[in-house]
Amino acid sequence: MPVMRPSSTLRRFAWVLGVGGLIPFVALAWATLYMDSLMGRLAVASLIQYAAIILTFVGAVHWGVALGHRDMEPGRIGFAMIWSVLPALFAWVVVQFTPARALPLLAFGLAGALVVDLVAYRRAPVPGWFMQLRALLTGVAVLSLVAAMYSGPGRQY
Repeated sequence: MPVMRPSSTLRRFAWVLGVGGLIPFVALAWATLYMDSLMGRLAVASLIQYAAIILTFVGAVHWGVALGHRDMEPGRIGFAMIWSVLPALFAWVVVQFTPARALPLLAFGLAGALVVDLVAYRRAPVPGWFMQLRALLTGVAVLSLVAAMYSGPGRQY
């Protein structure tokens, strides 16, 4: 068995956890489309909550990058720290809305966070594969939210 370098182990572990984190997105989106009315409504509510948590998580990654790399420019550290809390604040507000409003706003929030990450991480000390993973995860999450938007329970309230 080949010896794993720490970076390849980290990469594999991140991909496994990231793809595993898509299970709730896909399963709940499916449930909004194919479950009865009550279960569909519960699935929509759960999907909204999960998307809000994930949006908070992707913002918080910037906090970790800023704290973990003291050699970053002070302005970039300041931006990372400020940006890191904005997705959480956005998600907190959005979960108060009806599903018909919350689902597209969360999809927009996740896509917007990816755009910020693409710009912010161009010169940041993060592995190159990280943005490939982020793009895949965000794409599936956004598609799941969009699918739920077109379900009966996603348009209700």
